[in-house]
Amino acid sequence: MKINSASQDINNVITPTSNDISKFLGIVLFTSIVKMPNVRMYWNESVGLDIIRNTMSVNNFEKIRSNFHFNNNHNQVTDPQANGFDKLHKLRPVLDELGECFLSVPMEEYLSVDEQICASKARHRLKQYMSLKSHKWGYKLFVLCGVSGLAYKVEIYTGIENVASKRENCEPNIGASGNVVIRLCREVPRNCNHKIFFDTCFTSLPLVAYFASQGILSLGTARRNRIKNCELPSEDEMKQKPRGTIVEYVAHHGGIDIVNVLRKDNKCVTLLSTFVGSEPMLSVKRYDRKKNNITSSVSRYYFPVQPSYGWCRPVSIVVRYKIVLRSKKWRVSATKCLNRNKTMNLADFKMEVATVLCMTGKQTLGKRGRPSELNQQFAEKKKKVPATHIPPSDIRLDQMQHLPEWNDKRQRCKITGCSRYFFVAFGKCGVHLCFNKNKNCFKKFHTV
Repeated sequence: MKINSASQDINNVITPTSNDISKFLGIVLFTSIVKMPNVRMYWNESVGLDIIRNTMSVNNFEKIRSNFHFNNNHNQVTDPQANGFDKLHKLRPVLDELGECFLSVPMEEYLSVDEQICASKARHRLKQYMSLKSHKWGYKLFVLCGVSGLAYKVEIYTGIENVASKRENCEPNIGASGNVVIRLCREVPRNCNHKIFFDTCFTSLPLVAYFASQGILSLGTARRNRIKNCELPSEDEMKQKPRGTIVEYVAHHGGIDIVNVLRKDNKCVTLLSTFVGSEPMLSVKRYDRKKNNITSSVSRYYFPVQPSYGWCRPVSIVVRYKIVLRSKKWRVSATKCLNRNKTMNLADFKMEVATVLCMTGKQTLGKRGRPSELNQQFAEKKKKVPATHIPPSDIRLDQMQHLPEWNDKRQRCKITGCSRYFFVAFGKCGVHLCFNKNKNCFKKFHTV
């Protein structure tokens, strides 16, 4: 990534370092957790955040913010009819790098493809309106994710993806919605028992048959008008039958056996699949409106479709803790909350990433400048010293600026199991650690 827009503007030249960019991103992540009426209030002495004030001045932050983008303006193709025209030119390096990182994770057996709206109030030609979404205005994303909620591939809708130049030679043209699924599933391993789920927006007979020919199993809810010569009962006929009624047919399309199932639930649901039908049945609990209670129902429909519920997780991650910095320029962000061996909640994950980015390089947590007389008097009156915060492992193990500093008050060593007290605190971690000829807790804390 290169931050080079400023160097192309002779009236506003800045030279940020990689540490400056890391700190800038850390501050941006903090603003998604703690909400303020405007950006400058994060530096306010009364209500602002100390870690933000000690990381970067507000003027430097706004200067980087006004020049922050990721591609060379001189290489941009502005003619829509010319080869190489890209509406996402300014974000393309970031999207490509993120795509490589996502695909480096082995794919799960159950995968799902769906569309998502990334809410935004920005004025941009790519912003879409989707009346059925909770946030109706924003940028439309097509995402391939697993049952755990991890996204493997993301495509931002620009309106020019469904062209012949975007399709590979072996890929059929089955319409705009079907082509989206094919593009997202190019990297899915063939003949490895992977199962892909999608909804009525994408499902069609040619799409299901294509995946079967590629060694990929699929299932999706379908619209009846996309099924040629459909012999299933009409919805009027199904309304006369009891809830839980299932009608099943097996059809042949392009030499592929495709199961077509119609089930009456709250509404009539039609499915197309190449790996599962109505058998075997499973017992599930469903709410009955007429009886106003929960009853047991026999169904096979809910088991195969359940993995697609993992799709709700990346949606909720984008919706919660949104970055609300207003800008005339378009910005998109996403994250995944995993912490080593256990899962973290999204807020804790963002807080840890933001802290690591803000403390990059020589940054310390202490306040800059000499302490005021009022603060000194207040410190003398305090009887109890609060527990020292242990920094994230990325800061603890970065081996930068962890220099010893003398403290007039002893504190207990922060190594688990060590009960000794010591006068020396080390560097930007700010924790007290034992260091003598018999014991070296400093080395253990910063290397393990």
